[in-house]
Amino acid sequence: MDAQKGLLSNIEQFLNTWYVQSSFDTEILQGKGRCMTASYKYNPINQAIIVSTGQFNEDSEKWERLDADAVPLNKTDDEGKFTVEFTIPIWGTVSGKYTVLNTDFTSYSVIHGCGSFFGILHYDCSWLMSRKQVLSSEEEHIFYKHINQTLERYDNLDPKEFKRVDQVHCDRSSTGKE
Repeated sequence: MDAQKGLLSNIEQFLNTWYVQSSFDTEILQGKGRCMTASYKYNPINQAIIVSTGQFNEDSEKWERLDADAVPLNKTDDEGKFTVEFTIPIWGTVSGKYTVLNTDFTSYSVIHGCGSFFGILHYDCSWLMSRKQVLSSEEEHIFYKHINQTLERYDNLDPKEFKRVDQVHCDRSSTGKE
């Protein structure tokens, strides 16, 4: 998959918190959740991006966090292709590919990840993220316009297959029970 060009040279603009507005097939990695976020920090020692994801897991009714290190696949290419390694409860350490397909750094980002558990169970998932947790109707229209323009370049990423992620009632003190 083609990756965002110029991502590494502009990594400071990409860092910090993004909110997942829609996702595709992420349950295998994260379970069923809402209030999904991804925060990115740069580690200059190993030139890796520290990825911290968080969500309220609707099955366990608990806040969960999943951390990963994303190392550029080729540091001289200046694009958004990474090898990612993270620890998943029950599964252990898992590695795979993590690609920033497109971003404008300020309002939207399209991420795709793939790999396998123990070489037998394949995962192929994607996240559509914004800088704002809750989008107005106009912002949502513009967001999905950019997203759809990106997804139409990939035969295996059908916008209709993505599930919206609930980003309301996300106060950490919330139990999720309404």
